[in-house]
Amino acid sequence: MAIATTTTPANVDALITHTLGADALDWFEVIGAGDIVPNLKPAGDIYHYVLKQMNLKPNQAIAFEDSHNGIVSSTDAGLKTLITVNEYTKMHQFDGAMAVLNHLGEPNNKPFTVLEGERTEHTYVGIDYLQELYANTY
Repeated sequence: MAIATTTTPANVDALITHTLGADALDWFEVIGAGDIVPNLKPAGDIYHYVLKQMNLKPNQAIAFEDSHNGIVSSTDAGLKTLITVNEYTKMHQFDGAMAVLNHLGEPNNKPFTVLEGERTEHTYVGIDYLQELYANTY
């Protein structure tokens, strides 16, 4: 698992530490953040950097994004992308997304709603749903 963002490393550290705990930083093999690449999103540079660091090809990964610039960046790097919207991005265009969801959902508690893309029996984003989405888009 990796992070590909154009915010600063300090912001990433603060966000992860305050929301998930300091140990959560170890969940990520690579944290691509800040100005380590020449061009920020919507360019795909940050995704290319993370893929290279992880020795992965685009068809071996999925991007999770929440904005138009994010999906432009991820698709520029050849990645299939799952979108979750927020109040600021719910009106953005997400052409090429595998699906656009209102949130990731929670098992047996808070199901997601598919805003764009194929409807599904799944109620939260888990490995089964991701495999289904991926298989239906390649």
